[in-house]
Amino acid sequence: MTQRRFLKGIFFLISVVLATTLVHAKTVTEVEVERPDPSSPPLSVSVNQFQQTMTSRVFTLSNRLDSFFGTTRADDEANLSTLRLVHSNYFSETGKESNDFQVRLNLRLKNVEDFGLRIQESILNFFEPKALKDEPRTPGAPLTGINKARQELVKWNVNWENRVGLTRTIDLYSILRARRNFDGDFFIHHFYQEIGWSNHDEWQAVTSLSSDKAINTSLLFRFVNELRWAMTAQKFTTAHGPSLLQSLDENNSISYDSRFVSSEEDHNWYGDGISAGVNFRRQFQNKWLFLDISPQMNFARATNFHRDLNITIRLEAAMGNL
Repeated sequence: MTQRRFLKGIFFLISVVLATTLVHAKTVTEVEVERPDPSSPPLSVSVNQFQQTMTSRVFTLSNRLDSFFGTTRADDEANLSTLRLVHSNYFSETGKESNDFQVRLNLRLKNVEDFGLRIQESILNFFEPKALKDEPRTPGAPLTGINKARQELVKWNVNWENRVGLTRTIDLYSILRARRNFDGDFFIHHFYQEIGWSNHDEWQAVTSLSSDKAINTSLLFRFVNELRWAMTAQKFTTAHGPSLLQSLDENNSISYDSRFVSSEEDHNWYGDGISAGVNFRRQFQNKWLFLDISPQMNFARATNFHRDLNITIRLEAAMGNL
């Protein structure tokens, strides 16, 4: 009897919604449609302007939030050398505890950037036909394939980052990262490829693609996809999931994150776990000191997917434009 009443209630709600929709549709069709003004811009121009405005808004919000959270993307795209000192403490309900100290130095080396640009230009000039080199380029003329490739290369951002991790031993990292942003119809996409070396994991690589959409002026939706590989582990791991990043005020922001993690073993893929957590970040009045409080709930394959509640507390000192 209870299930029947529940189903009847569901059918009643559906019928009410359909009836309301039909009445609203009939009312709309009876309203006289306003004729477009001949002097107004074409619809395609208006759509392009709207899309450019939305794209600019998403970039502004994502850059502001990433800069506040101190992500590598913000450091890379700011084109500034940044030094970050991070001390972390981890506590779990299973009794596990750990602390970690890292020194992260993201370097902008002008000589390295110029050398990379010269290599790109040499490669393009090698493939460009001599006839096109000698031909004068008229302003406003269609771009050749080589010039299009040259424009595309300029959109890439290359950074060199160095880290020192200190737990029981010292772990040295040296990372080369190339990234680029792509405009989409509904999302803005951020791609980067990272290759690095550390004395613990030796060679390692990260491929990442995240997609952003602004919900309002202070709330950003992001979907993250990452593929990681390390020589010592000799396997691939992936992480996928959504995040909501919100700016609470000038000195406080929060992110809500959920991730599904998988790994490859013997050419087979397995689900490694699911996690959900919150990261609250506060900036102190001196503007260079930050506090992160990150409670999280994990269900890992290593523990037969038993619940694990944990919290990480980080204190970070950030100094930029070194």
